[in-house]
Amino acid sequence: MTPTRIYFSEMKSRQPYGSIFSVVKRKGLFPVASQVLTFIKHALAEANSISIEHVKIHLKRLPKDFDRFKIVHLSDLHHSPFTKIDYIEKVIDISNQLRPDMFILTGDYVSHEVEYITPLAKALSHLKAHYGTYACLGNHDHWTDAELITKELQKSGIKLLINEGFYFSLNDSRIWLCGVDDYMVGKAHLKAALKGSKEEDFKLLLSHNPQILRFAAYHGVDLMLSGHTHGGQIRLKTERKLLPRRLKSGLYRYRETQVYITRGIGTVVVPMRYQCPPEISLLELCSA
Repeated sequence: MTPTRIYFSEMKSRQPYGSIFSVVKRKGLFPVASQVLTFIKHALAEANSISIEHVKIHLKRLPKDFDRFKIVHLSDLHHSPFTKIDYIEKVIDISNQLRPDMFILTGDYVSHEVEYITPLAKALSHLKAHYGTYACLGNHDHWTDAELITKELQKSGIKLLINEGFYFSLNDSRIWLCGVDDYMVGKAHLKAALKGSKEEDFKLLLSHNPQILRFAAYHGVDLMLSGHTHGGQIRLKTERKLLPRRLKSGLYRYRETQVYITRGIGTVVVPMRYQCPPEISLLELCSA
């Protein structure tokens, strides 16, 4: 399915670079400066857009009762001065309109500032899915205040899966739904997340960082949902030659395990994206 791109034009007008761009263009200043400002203008606009990616994932061991089960996967919201709450609220509104069976959140809810935690958690309380919202933590959550983030998300009705799992049942079928803490800060314990499951169970794993894919495959995980990479955030045309990076975004397979890596919502370092728009992932699980 071709992704749907939505631009929040009223938010683009808030960026301070438009007037600078106009002056450079009008006065015919250096071509390089003009190109740089054109890039900045487009990158700022892209960071304030949203792309809806509808992806069907075919899974051999998925129970028949879960066929066509729809998950909206959101990650890396990074509420901060770069990613404001009104933008996040619009993302939540669009996500609800997709009417998923479940929401999955895979970490990095804020960037660095503690004061952004409570407003973000309150906004996320408006996510509405028949089977609820499940989440794990990311590295920025630990760098900010993981305990407070966990507390506020739980108050908003979100179930945190931190090195733990459980049987999620639908009709006469069940899967093992689990999550690990963040890999980058050394707190991911996959064995603990799988404790209580059986070898033959279909296993759905939440992991902010996709780097544990090989471990997940070794332990029989069927599908892992991740974020962390931002898809690269700024993708240059020559990036494959200059900046090679595996597991950037999209659907990958390693042995019998698949991982979907979303580009996420927010930004870090600079409030820009280029050839890498923010993403709402609508994942449709299909019995192979």
